[in-house]
Amino acid sequence: MTTSRSDAATIDVRLVPCAVAAWAATALAIAHGPRAALASMAVVASLAIVLLGRGRASPRRRSIIATACLFWIALAAAGALHAQAVAAHPLRAHATGEPINVQARVLSDPRALDGPARPMWMLRARLEAFTAENRTTVVGGTVTVLAGATDTSSTDRTPNWATLLPGDHVRFTGAITEPSRNDLTVATIFARGAPDLTASTPWWGRAAGHVRDRYREAVAATLDEETAAVLPGIVIGDRSAMPPELREAFVTSSLTHLTVVSGTHVTIVCGAILLAARLATGSRRAAAITAGIALLALVIVCRPEPSVLRAAAMGSVTLLAILSGRRRHALPALCTAVIVLLLLLPQLAVHIGFALSVIATAGLVLLAPPVADWLQRRGLPRRIAAVLAVAIAAQIVTAPLIAAAFGQFSVVGVLANLLVAPIVTVVIVCGYLGLLLAPVSTTLAAVPIWIAGHPTAWIVTVATWCAALPRSSISVPTGIGGLALMLGLTVLCVATMWARPCLAWWRRAPLHHRCVLVLATTIPACLVLMRVALPPSVPPGWLVAACDVGQGDMFAVATGDRSAIVIDAGPDPAAAGQCLDRLGIRTLDAVLLTHLHADHVNGLEALAARGPSTLVIGPGRDPKPALEDLHALAQEHGIPVRTVSAGDTLAFGALRATVLGPDPQLALHHDPNDPSLVLSMTLHEDGPPLLAAGDAEQPAQQWLLDTYPAEELRADIMTVPHHGAATTEPRFLAAVRPSLALIGVGSDNPHGHPRATILDELRRHGTVVARTDKHGTSTVRLTPEGLGIVAEHAGVGMS
Repeated sequence: MTTSRSDAATIDVRLVPCAVAAWAATALAIAHGPRAALASMAVVASLAIVLLGRGRASPRRRSIIATACLFWIALAAAGALHAQAVAAHPLRAHATGEPINVQARVLSDPRALDGPARPMWMLRARLEAFTAENRTTVVGGTVTVLAGATDTSSTDRTPNWATLLPGDHVRFTGAITEPSRNDLTVATIFARGAPDLTASTPWWGRAAGHVRDRYREAVAATLDEETAAVLPGIVIGDRSAMPPELREAFVTSSLTHLTVVSGTHVTIVCGAILLAARLATGSRRAAAITAGIALLALVIVCRPEPSVLRAAAMGSVTLLAILSGRRRHALPALCTAVIVLLLLLPQLAVHIGFALSVIATAGLVLLAPPVADWLQRRGLPRRIAAVLAVAIAAQIVTAPLIAAAFGQFSVVGVLANLLVAPIVTVVIVCGYLGLLLAPVSTTLAAVPIWIAGHPTAWIVTVATWCAALPRSSISVPTGIGGLALMLGLTVLCVATMWARPCLAWWRRAPLHHRCVLVLATTIPACLVLMRVALPPSVPPGWLVAACDVGQGDMFAVATGDRSAIVIDAGPDPAAAGQCLDRLGIRTLDAVLLTHLHADHVNGLEALAARGPSTLVIGPGRDPKPALEDLHALAQEHGIPVRTVSAGDTLAFGALRATVLGPDPQLALHHDPNDPSLVLSMTLHEDGPPLLAAGDAEQPAQQWLLDTYPAEELRADIMTVPHHGAATTEPRFLAAVRPSLALIGVGSDNPHGHPRATILDELRRHGTVVARTDKHGTSTVRLTPEGLGIVAEHAGVGMS
């Protein structure tokens, strides 16, 4: 029995709304819980009854509506069940910061997180059991594990976290916290010590790990350091060796899709294997089966990341079409891949990488051909128009999502992609040939790797050059505001390119169609206006926040979902209160005042009204009127005051803080800045360290350098002393060597803070600087790539 062309077209059209409905329903259920899912099911069912009961729709349209509604209801119900199971998971009851014993199976390669102080690793694992209060509970669920590096000798059989492979079974001890976002992750576990390997990954997992290791060795031995850091990302999606500034250059220039194994890789690899197998065997089916085996090996070696899974599923559908002899269509293959993956892995519905991969592919399928035709009609040669159309289409369709997630729009993205498009195929083909030869001989693999290295170096040059151009990226609002803004600009861009057809459609369209279009354009505009008028909310999961309170310091360190300690209070009570509201802080475990100058304590009234558990001050006593006002305010609100000095320790839940300074003598006899409290903090035992330096100046910094070894001063996050004044000792910055520096400073302040010399010194050490005068309130969080930062007003290099 054959399928007619009209029947195939009907199936193609039906799959699109089904895939959209499945995706939207799953994402809604996971992100907002069972209640939202049930409400959406009721709304969709009601709409289906109304639309199907009118009797005006053709049988084909009724079939499409009914199928899409059924997909929505089914996937929403499944997503609600998953979300409810995660919310009621027994591990959540132990999110108290106390250590418990965990047994799990590793799901992903450990990723090194940025930070020179304490190297950390992040990985995903499948929970098998946990032991708490002398009771073992056997239960599943996905968890995120954050672990500090552990030293192991060459004769020690105990594995390091960095050596684990997907499929390994481990036992370890860790502290449980709730995840920062709703993605069906049960918990985040801060592991303590080394893991105990209870069972190794199967042979194919060890083989894949061996192939990846040999390939990285061959690349490192053949290419220069910068190129060697990028090529494994292009070939196997391994970006672990890319330094933060290079990763940021790829983000700014919209070239990150090259360092993710995606549909381009699958198309090139499977196409080459299909052609070679067809020539060797003369059989279409034998070639398809060979390509299928190669595709499975590609997924195992490159790891089942969201983009890899999407591309592999789409490729599998296409290979099945080849085996069955049916027509191949990219759009139905993509829709089928989305539906199948959401049924198997519903958490992909809220994964930004999966969303970008699918949307970019859909844009290339639907938008690139008409854009190429439009460019050709305006005089561009066919090949140039085709290449340019791909870059424009990818930029247009992904811009709204990138704006919503990352708060930026790449101005140079089309240019960068146009410059690298001609050589991407060479890199992928030669790169995978090197991957195939590396386990056999690194000498043989060096030849194709060397060939791939030259175009890879060109890609690196394009990324860094484009990112360095003035205004290479534009900061836009994150969340719904950025999504609406870029979506409106996208619609405007498309309408401009096809102005005449759009105008003709408007004249012919029924009134209700025009109303829908008007609402679709005015609602985003209203959302953008609301985004501008109202202060933006901060996404959950932040670790440290630098509050924009004008010329002064106020930093918050999270101790729980809605709780925090605050370091300094800034100069303005209103600004201090607004920052707490924006961060969603409901409970203050403590307020720590580094010293008593007005730009650090005048906002204390707003914090005292929130009822902090304690008020911590240092040994400094100047200026005395400020000290008297502080004690009077504490007595009025019934807040105990604790005085600490060097060597004291503080504990607030899982957060631990050690007072490093000031020198007791400096506290009594020097300028009031030098008695500033200097604190070293860690959120968990192996969490990223924070060094809060107050306004400590050169004498205090010199005392710290003389008193403590460099490793005790080193920190991943640092509050820069004295708002970045010139009184900072360069050797002190070199000892701390933070990945991220936070500066509390007001715009156009009369002191010239922060000084250019201090900023240059920080950047010399590879530090990313976030300053409140330019970036607004900035929050630091852990991402799969390491420390990330989300800024209120403008993009920061690490975000």
